[in-house]
Amino acid sequence: MRILKEQAVKFIKQEKTGKRTYIYYECFCGAIGKTRSDYVHRIKSCSKCQHKSPELITNVNKLWCGKCQSIKDKKEFNIRSDGTKRSCRECERLYNKANYDKAKQYTKKWYKKNPEKALFFSAKRRAEVNGLEFNIDLLDIVIPDFCPVFNVKLDKYKESNNKLNSPSLDRINPNLGYVKGNIQVISWRANWLKNNGSLAEFEAIVEYLKKS
Repeated sequence: MRILKEQAVKFIKQEKTGKRTYIYYECFCGAIGKTRSDYVHRIKSCSKCQHKSPELITNVNKLWCGKCQSIKDKKEFNIRSDGTKRSCRECERLYNKANYDKAKQYTKKWYKKNPEKALFFSAKRRAEVNGLEFNIDLLDIVIPDFCPVFNVKLDKYKESNNKLNSPSLDRINPNLGYVKGNIQVISWRANWLKNNGSLAEFEAIVEYLKKS
């Protein structure tokens, strides 16, 4: 990463060792460096700063996107669990749009290997968007062989195009968030029908259907 246009160092002193002359400099981050005099024109910052903008060094809420070559807020990036990042979300969106078919195939392949993770991260994203409480972990998500509501076999790995029987993470009490003891995996159709309806409302519908 080399984004500085001008040197961000202050030259302190020089000393001669044998036939060579060395220059000592102070980087904007406070670090002291040493370089040969014939390399001075190349020095823009210390090796730790790697020629980054001072803004990236002093502001922990700023990150560099190598795709669009710009400094952006940290919240505009998807941060991996190990703390590393990719390009900013906007660049990722444009890339995925331009490579939709390729991304779709990758997503399907990833889902087949990680169905529990897919439900977990989807629920976490919904909780963030809707301001819901979220304290579950990956081990709380258990996908059964059959839907507890309709007793149909769940298509755990989405091997068919039948979305109705794919697993879906349900909040047992819709007034609560994704919290421990309030989630279960049921079929997508059961979850869609259940939605935000109350028990009294469903009983009323059943009675109406019986009379009809």
